[in-house]
Amino acid sequence: MSSIEVLRDKWNKNKNDYKIKETGGGVQDFIADFFASAELFRLSKTVTKTLRFGTFVHDTESGKEGRPDFVLYLGNDVTIPVEAKCFTRIEEGVTQLRRYQLDYSKQYGILTDGNEWRFYRATSYKK
Repeated sequence: MSSIEVLRDKWNKNKNDYKIKETGGGVQDFIADFFASAELFRLSKTVTKTLRFGTFVHDTESGKEGRPDFVLYLGNDVTIPVEAKCFTRIEEGVTQLRRYQLDYSKQYGILTDGNEWRFYRATSYKK
């Protein structure tokens, strides 16, 4: 689990790479560390078959269609789809996140590029 300081250092070291690389060492790896951080979300990474409270799934399958990059499991009734985009390209994920919210019948969703985090309730968000 990474501390906020470790995450800050990782971001500063790699943010230019995060503009062009989403997976395989890109911004999604940073976001996975963010979710696992004891000082932030404190979630454990898991696989779909072992879902439980306080976990997240990171879908890294290339060419996947119709699945969010991450799904957070925060309780029996709280499942949040998360779409991650390259740094500075967050707007590219708005339509995808809305589709995931509809497909998963979820009122909430998170859209991020690692730097900006948008927490959605229905179609509106808070920074």
